[in-house]
Amino acid sequence: MFNNDSHDPWVHELHADALAGCAFARAGFSFEPLRTLVERRISGSLPIVNEWNLACGVEGTHPHIAWTWEAVQKGAEVCAERGATVPIIVEAVEPTVRNARATAVREREWLKQSVPCGPP
Repeated sequence: MFNNDSHDPWVHELHADALAGCAFARAGFSFEPLRTLVERRISGSLPIVNEWNLACGVEGTHPHIAWTWEAVQKGAEVCAERGATVPIIVEAVEPTVRNARATAVREREWLKQSVPCGPP
């Protein structure tokens, strides 16, 4: 759908999440029934990924659900505007991608101090 030469799986996942948000919005889907469920899940969840994995440099292919939710909402918001295209939607979610990565770096440094990197 678009040219993205990033090898970071989080970039692809968050772009896909934004496009899903757009599709849901264009289909008239309301996020309100999901909002409480997702926000409850976010508030009770661990950092970006499993603490041991993050502290020891092993990352999953998916960022934390909070970033997924932010990307979905951003995609829906952008698609509400007339003339939204795939490149516009992808560009709109780039700050979310950068924030997710920056947060992972900060959390990794913090966790390295308290989580031993041995077998989990």
